[in-house]
Amino acid sequence: MFLNFETMKSMLRLLPFLLPVLLTVVGCSDADNEPPLIEGLTITPTPGVGIVCGEQDSAVITLNTGDSIVISFTATDNEELSQYKIDVHSNFDCHGHARVETSVWEVIEIVNLQGISQEVTHVLRVPDSTTAGLYHFSIQLADFFGNSAKTEIFQILVRNLEDTVPPTLTVTEPSVDSLTVNLSDTLANDSIRFAGLVADNRALEEGGNGKLSLRYWQQGSTNVFELYSVLFILGTGPSYAFDFTVAVPAILVAGTYTFELRAFDGVNNAAGTRQYQVTIE
Repeated sequence: MFLNFETMKSMLRLLPFLLPVLLTVVGCSDADNEPPLIEGLTITPTPGVGIVCGEQDSAVITLNTGDSIVISFTATDNEELSQYKIDVHSNFDCHGHARVETSVWEVIEIVNLQGISQEVTHVLRVPDSTTAGLYHFSIQLADFFGNSAKTEIFQILVRNLEDTVPPTLTVTEPSVDSLTVNLSDTLANDSIRFAGLVADNRALEEGGNGKLSLRYWQQGSTNVFELYSVLFILGTGPSYAFDFTVAVPAILVAGTYTFELRAFDGVNNAAGTRQYQVTIE
């Protein structure tokens, strides 16, 4: 079986956490199969309802750069605790050159525990240079025998105080939201033209994450593909006029697809997206 890139990344993130446990367990015959417990979990600020990737989510934590998260819980186990892990990683696909350069916030913190019950308080501070956007946050607990428990995945929405104003995306082409493309039997593909303007309150490149991209997916599928992308380089300034044409991939089968145009400023504030329903015949 071949593992995709995201699966391999997930496995690598778990390896530093699980390896000490696995090395300890080897040779133990009286295995304990009961997982530990994360009890009385409180997070400050309290997660609330927010919009994540266009859908409502009930566990969103909104933070500014420089803010902190305070995590408290009781770790318990029937035999012996081992470690807990704090994991924060990005939930966006835009990475960062400029006067104020930002970086993706990544946290893997592993803390040793002992005994069968221990009170935990853990403080995470959002670095001042953090790239704005969505992040995943979770806590995992392991006992001496390698059994583990994990919280739900919380969404963290970070705003970079250097720039909290999102850019605007104005599209003049296509002028309609529904398109029909007839792919011929030859190698020649039909094309779609996109034109418009991305504008912001400051230079789009400041922060290193400014980007215009076009992606698509077939309705009913979770597989998303990027078809076009351009980075806002040094000297772009506060506005970027775009006019490009993309060939509809000949490999697409007949059906209905969503094409989505997105724009981000230098610290990764996202403009409102423009979506088009494209019917392939």
